[in-house]
Amino acid sequence: MFATMFTTEGFPTRLYGDKDEDLQTYDKYLKNPPGVIIGNGTVLRYVDMPPGALSPMHRTISLDYGVVALVLDSGEERVMKRGDVSIQRATNHAWRNMSKTNWARMLYILQPVQPVEVAGQKLGEEYGGMKGVRAST
Repeated sequence: MFATMFTTEGFPTRLYGDKDEDLQTYDKYLKNPPGVIIGNGTVLRYVDMPPGALSPMHRTISLDYGVVALVLDSGEERVMKRGDVSIQRATNHAWRNMSKTNWARMLYILQPVQPVEVAGQKLGEEYGGMKGVRAST
C-alpha cells in the first residue's frame, strides 16, 4: 500500500504567509495524487509490505532517503536496521520485507533530480509492473 503523507512544490518551500502555500500544495495533491515524484518539489510517502514480500526491481529518477531492506540490481542485499537510512540515487533496486510474520512500513522522501545519463543513454523511470504506482509527469 502506497500512501502520500506530504508534498511540497518549489525550493525553498514557503511555509507561512497569508496563503499557507505548503498546505494548499498538499491539499491539491490529496485531491489529485502525484506520480512518484513532483518535478519541482518533494514527496513524503510510506509503503506497507506484507511479510516476506519482495517488490519488483525498479528505478525512480529521484534522490530518495529511505528506511527499508534494500536489494540492488547487482544482487547485493542490505538489511536495514531500525534507524538506518538508505540513499537511492536513481539506482535500480527492490525492497524486501525480511520478516516471515510482521508487516513492514517503509518511509521515503523523494526529490527530483536533473536527467540521469549513463554511457550516453538517458535513464527513465522503470516500475517493473508495480501496482498502485503512477508515472511521474
